[in-house]
Amino acid sequence: MNLESLMDAREVCVVITGAHKSLALSKCLEEGVNHMWTVSAIQMHPKGLIICDEDATLELHVKTVRYFKSIEHVHQSIIGPHNLGLQGNLLRNMVDANQAAKRRRRLMLQSLLNDDDENEEENHNYFSSDEDAQKKRHKK
Repeated sequence: MNLESLMDAREVCVVITGAHKSLALSKCLEEGVNHMWTVSAIQMHPKGLIICDEDATLELHVKTVRYFKSIEHVHQSIIGPHNLGLQGNLLRNMVDANQAAKRRRRLMLQSLLNDDDENEEENHNYFSSDEDAQKKRHKK
């Protein structure tokens, strides 16, 4: 595959497995774009994805491995692996759960507001009857 077809593609997925490809992964991720390592051009692609196994990371710096593992950990803790479709989009049940939670919050808020309105009416009735009593006293 040449560089032009790599950059013209809508999405690019590179799968790197095994210790014998660890140097290529290292050159791809940790160094700039280089004509000697065509795979490094994936750094410039807007929708580039690299999938690798543990053995392929042997030549990477420890910081690089930790960085990508931390991204994966945060991603899984926020979204969860069971809520993603094959295209990386959220599955429908996750969206439905969020909508149900929003509805519950809205109902709770409405009930709180209704309780506040009832309390205000009771207070208003209490104070207005108190004012009426004072007016009657002043007339006597």
